[in-house]
Amino acid sequence: MSSFEDRKEGFENKFAYDQEVEFKIKTRRNKLIAQWAGKQLGYDEDKVNAYVDELIVPGVSKEQLVERVKKDFDEAGVAIEDTDIERQLLVLKDQARKELGYE
Repeated sequence: MSSFEDRKEGFENKFAYDQEVEFKIKTRRNKLIAQWAGKQLGYDEDKVNAYVDELIVPGVSKEQLVERVKKDFDEAGVAIEDTDIERQLLVLKDQARKELGYE
């Protein structure tokens, strides 16, 4: 292989790795936000676990996640702003990164 092809392969491998890491972090973040929200909503352990399963969906965007959690809070009569959920997502994304060892 030429050095150009080696570099190209290296960049492709790095991109694939970065995508895998980001997927793992987002999945863990979604689990953490579901656990946090479930506790805020007063769910018991079984209901929290079921809620986690509902929110860990491949391809769900941050906006969809915020919308779903906000809807669940509204339905339960618990006041919360979108910005509070988004702030919690940022905190939990950092926590997920640390838990997975990607600091």
